[in-house]
Amino acid sequence: IREQQNELIRAERLATIGEFATRIAHEIKNPLSGITVALEIMRGKARDEEQGNSITEVLKEVRRLDGILRDLLQLSVPKQMDLRETDPIEVVERSVALVRPRAEMKGVTINVKPGAAAPCRLDYEKCQQVLINLLINAIDSAEPGKGTVTVETETVDGSLHINVRDDGAGIPESEIEKIFEPFYSNKKQGTGLGLPISKKIIEAHSGRLTVLSEEGRGSLFTVIIPYQTQDDENAPARETGSGKFI
Repeated sequence: IREQQNELIRAERLATIGEFATRIAHEIKNPLSGITVALEIMRGKARDEEQGNSITEVLKEVRRLDGILRDLLQLSVPKQMDLRETDPIEVVERSVALVRPRAEMKGVTINVKPGAAAPCRLDYEKCQQVLINLLINAIDSAEPGKGTVTVETETVDGSLHINVRDDGAGIPESEIEKIFEPFYSNKKQGTGLGLPISKKIIEAHSGRLTVLSEEGRGSLFTVIIPYQTQDDENAPARETGSGKFI
């Protein structure tokens, strides 16, 4: 009952945030586009390299704001799933390939363990987005120079499981329930939208995104998507769970 109440509160909060975010994002995007164009023109007419570099730095921040607006719209607009029969191992390997340079820069090792996972009806790009977000979080959490991130696929009780495990600092028990809330982040540059968006994407697959973590021992995030047919792809999503890290 408590879990259902928490899920209802979370859904109502997301609906309120989504409505507000959509209005704000649309109001800001147009003038932000104008600012970007003006800055590009100014950079082309810069008097010297120093002025050009200053304008470039401002452009970077403007584009970062534009990225935040896109995330807000993604959080608020209902997901349109392009579900197709997909090899989940291919999605995992592609996602790992995209984040591996970031891991190598930090000296973090990524291990991929492709288990017995049959093709599943997935939205390739959106699942890749989820995995990239989980992998980046794992890399950021891992200890520089010797941290390890492990990605494993398997089939459990008729569902696809994709596990992303790190041996980093872990998540305090008091924060476990907060990490899926919009705008909650312990990163200096984080927007707190990555995990809520990821959770929403997986729920749109009638699945779950779970987390097990313990301070000092790392975290395990698991994407769980049931194998389903085209007829039942609109089945209601289930709530996100959490528990003790093992």
